[in-house]
This record gives sequence, C-alpha cells and structure tokens, in this order.
Amino acid sequence: MAEDTEIRPFRRLETRRAKRRRAERTGAAVSIGATLAYAGAAFLLGRATVFGELHPFWPAFYAALLAVRPEVGWAAALATAAGLASVVRGQAFLAALLGLLFLRLTLGRLTRKVKGTPGVAVAGVGAASIIVPKGLLLALGQDGLDQVLALICEALLAVPLALAFLLVLGNKARQEMAVPLGEEVACWLVFLLGMLLGLHGLKLAGISLLDIGAGLLVLLASLTGGAGGGTVAGVAVGLVPTLTSLAPPSWIALYAVSGLLGGMLASFRRAGVALGFLLGVLLLSVYFFNRAAIVGNIEAALLAVALFFLMPEGVVRYVDWLPLAGERTEEYWQRRLRRMEDRIREQLRQLAA
Repeated sequence: MAEDTEIRPFRRLETRRAKRRRAERTGAAVSIGATLAYAGAAFLLGRATVFGELHPFWPAFYAALLAVRPEVGWAAALATAAGLASVVRGQAFLAALLGLLFLRLTLGRLTRKVKGTPGVAVAGVGAASIIVPKGLLLALGQDGLDQVLALICEALLAVPLALAFLLVLGNKARQEMAVPLGEEVACWLVFLLGMLLGLHGLKLAGISLLDIGAGLLVLLASLTGGAGGGTVAGVAVGLVPTLTSLAPPSWIALYAVSGLLGGMLASFRRAGVALGFLLGVLLLSVYFFNRAAIVGNIEAALLAVALFFLMPEGVVRYVDWLPLAGERTEEYWQRRLRRMEDRIREQLRQLAA
C-alpha cells in the first residue's frame, strides 16, 4: 500500500513563508512609493517661490517631514536641494544648503531626544533654518534694509506653513476615517497651492505644467464640491500666477468662472464638469488674453481634461473626503458633528483627570 509522502504541516509552513515573502515585497513597494511621493513633494516645494524671491515652503515642509516621517529625511533632502538648484543660484543657493543642513542636524537630534516634538518647536526650527544662514551672509555683506525685511517675511511665513504641513503629513482625520474640519481643509489647500507654485517654469511640449495642474485641481473640486467648490478652488488657484510672476488678476476670473460652470454641470459627472470647464476657459481666454495665450490656455485645459478622465476613482474619492467647498450631504454634517463631540468629550476627560 502506497504511503502519502506529503507532510501537511510542512506544506502549511511553506504557504505561510510564501505569504510572508509576498507581504514583505508589498510593504517594500509601498515604502518605495511613499518615499518617491515625499521626494516629489519636496522637489516641488523646493522650487516654490513667492514674489520671485521668497522661499518659505521648503524649510516648512522639510521640518514637518523630519518630525513626522524621519525615515525619508535624506531622500527628501536630496530632492529639496535639486528643487532649489533649479531656481536659485550663487549666494542664495549656498544659504539654502546651509539651512537644509542646519535643519537636518538640529531637528533630527531634537526629534530623537524628545518624542512627540511640539509643533511650535518644529516651526521655530524651520524659521531658524532661514534666519541663521541668511542672516550670517547678510551680516558679512553690504545688503540693505530691503533684504533684511525679506528675510524676516520669509521666516514668518515659514512658521504657519510648518504647522499646516504637520497637520497634512499627520493626516489623523483620514486615519480615523472621520471627516476633516475647516482648518484641515485649509492646510490641504495651502499644501496643494505650494505644489502648484513649484510647477512654475516647468513645461511639457511647450505647455506650462502649472496651467495643467491648476486646471486639474479645479476640475476635481468642481466634481466633488459642485459650483461652490469649483469657484473657491478657482479663486485659490488663480492666485498662483499672481504670486509667482506678479501676473494680472485675470487668472483669478478665468479659473473661478471655469470652476463655477464645471460645478454647475457636476450632476453629469466627469463629462459635464469637463464641458463646463472648457467652456469657461474658452470664454474668459477670448475676453482677457491675446491670441498666443488663448492657444496655450486651451491646450493646457485639454491636457488637464485628459488627465481628469484618466484619474483613478480612488483619487476622486479622496478629494471627495477632503471637501474644498460647496454643499455637503446630511451624512457628512452628522459625521462632522460626531467628531466634534468626540473631541469635546476627550478634552473633558483630560480636564477631569
């Protein structure tokens, strides 16, 4: 009589090992993907410029990243340096590199010694990374009062930006499967606008990536937030060209009207939003811009619409979780009320303790 040579315990053990190897490979892939995402954000925020000379975004983001995700610190540092190298030169680039090194050494040591470093301390170190190297170089040079005032403004802007990025990177509301409060939505908008600022000057086949990204953001806001969401996102996005190159405020009208028309047709889902958005871009471009600018606006809008239709449904659901504006269902407000009640109960429990 033939014996069964298969030993089932060993077969189950081999199955568990195979599952463990698959899980490890998946975890490594997720880790690599997250590192690339953080590095991409660091690169764009390293390029982000306000009024052509202020760079408050990169120290704020890198400080928040070291506090929340220190394991990607070196990758983000290299990406930030690459972004800075593409927009600044000479003494300004040297000061930025010194500030980056200052952040890495100071905040890295602080987060290792103090678990759960307070956000105010993180923001203060981020501002100090601007003041210390640039102040030293200004003291050695012959710069005037305007350079000192620009340094102070840049450091002051970095403080609220660091606090906003801490909330975005922590993302506690998403982890709790709750709904974001007003301040969380505002922080996400600041983060997205900083990413758009970093796209300034980058082109694809002669078409500005800033225009494509701005159009895509307005389309997503119109789809998930209706007319109100599209209009608010359009106004916010229209400020980006004004902040980067002191462009006229006609961009605000262009994106606001396009978002309004797209949001009005949101009941027809992506096709309706795209139709309303393109109609707004065409009408306002003819009214405000010259022939060359009209062609560039339409090309960028068409590419944004193409990416909009290729966008995975998961991204749309995430944007829907993060309401930019507009009306929301009764369920949304009930969930938000429950979250606020939970916060109040937790604060009362801490007070009683």
